[in-house]
Amino acid sequence: MPTQLESAIQRVISTFHQFASGRGGEDKLNRGELKKLLRYQLGDSIKTVTDASYVKQIMEGLDENKDGLVDFREFVTLVANLLVAFNNARQPRA
Repeated sequence: MPTQLESAIQRVISTFHQFASGRGGEDKLNRGELKKLLRYQLGDSIKTVTDASYVKQIMEGLDENKDGLVDFREFVTLVANLLVAFNNARQPRA
């Protein structure tokens, strides 16, 4: 039986592939797919995901190789940043 962390990792991987379309045998997210992923998976947490300029800004920040697509490695950057933000929001303010 997988641990909680192993299950979470598998869910992140499967979520990425659920929204990414295969291009040349490799799954990547285009801007529309990234927007759908953000809206369906984080809509309750990120209220501005329907704002096209906000999604464009996220896309440009993630797209390190500037190919107009977000690959899994680039997507992991988003997940890591979200983990930090959610953890910080959970911490009591002094």
